[in-house]
Amino acid sequence: MKPAEHAIVYILGMTPRPVRGEDGLEKEPIEVIPAHSGVHLSPASRINFAIQYPIQHNVKAKSLGMVADASLVKLVGYCRMEKERER
Repeated sequence: MKPAEHAIVYILGMTPRPVRGEDGLEKEPIEVIPAHSGVHLSPASRINFAIQYPIQHNVKAKSLGMVADASLVKLVGYCRMEKERER
């Protein structure tokens, strides 16, 4: 794992924390507003911005929720930054 390519992702109301032994995360955590009260993320949940997958419109996906407005700019910026790093 390359920590510089990852960010913590967490549910609104939780406190984002690195897991034991995790060093080098440079990106700020991304907050998610859950789709419903049953949505939970592991404290070890991370977004890997170096690997981006297109999802077809006809593929079923589980709705976890929406990225909070305050985190949306960071999310898009981190995606663009890693795409530029690939080139």
